[in-house]
Amino acid sequence: MSVLQAVRDAITPTILDSGLYLEDVTLEDGTPKILTIVIDSDSHLNLDQVTGVTKVISEVLETLPELGDLPFTLEVTTPGIERPLTLPRHWRKSAGRLVSATLRSGATINGRIGEQISETVFIDDQEIAPVAVEILSVLPLEKLVDADAATWLDRDLVTDTPTPLRDAGFGQDVRDAQARRRQWLIAQGFVNEAEGGVSDRPGMIATLQRRELLRAAGQLSDALNLPFVEAEPGARIDGIYRRPIDLASGRLALIEKSREFTLVPWRPVLDRHMGKSVSGILRGDGVSWSIGRGRGGPTIS
Repeated sequence: MSVLQAVRDAITPTILDSGLYLEDVTLEDGTPKILTIVIDSDSHLNLDQVTGVTKVISEVLETLPELGDLPFTLEVTTPGIERPLTLPRHWRKSAGRLVSATLRSGATINGRIGEQISETVFIDDQEIAPVAVEILSVLPLEKLVDADAATWLDRDLVTDTPTPLRDAGFGQDVRDAQARRRQWLIAQGFVNEAEGGVSDRPGMIATLQRRELLRAAGQLSDALNLPFVEAEPGARIDGIYRRPIDLASGRLALIEKSREFTLVPWRPVLDRHMGKSVSGILRGDGVSWSIGRGRGGPTIS
């Protein structure tokens, strides 16, 4: 395990327990080295909050074996105004701000961030009609190449109708990332090279999804001090909807019971019921929810 991954694993429960998000961890060369931890929240963070979580993070890192006797300076900071908007919560927090977005076609649109519905954001461009931007990944393109998760690059690889891409600009960047991702999948045994192309191993997407789910569940279990129970297809899901969890494989819903928690596919309707009891049946890649109902009340499939 790399030093950066060890740091991530060690501090994530502490940051989540503080109601914050871990955005990034970097280690810059120097004497001493500079360990930078970027945190964020759904609202503005003040200096007292950053100072408080810095103290707790420092205490955790003092006992981390992977750091050993490595001299370093710890910097805990928040994202700057120029940071890329890669997560749905980034767009929600930035509502009303001016943004510049590059489309797959290579065209650039400039406007203010408007309404967000599920994974789609509307940008009010002064020169053209409002544009809907679909969020494909919580990770930037360069981090999808070796992500141990089911990414949209993988889904594009196995689909019969891959995304049309240009041979320049962002389209070329995606092509390069797809080629590197394919080599990673081959090395991991998920894809076989065959004459005339490649073939994916059955269940590749599901296996990668479950790997990431179990990793996230382990981190959340430490933060919540509750055991994780993996939901099986056909199982009834009952509990309190706490919040969405954004992973490379997709967005999940954290459902908490008194003595355990589970993670299931998220639906937009859930966010209107955060902190409330929900009930549903896990079916395939989704949940049929029965929310706020009496006998015979509404069901959301």
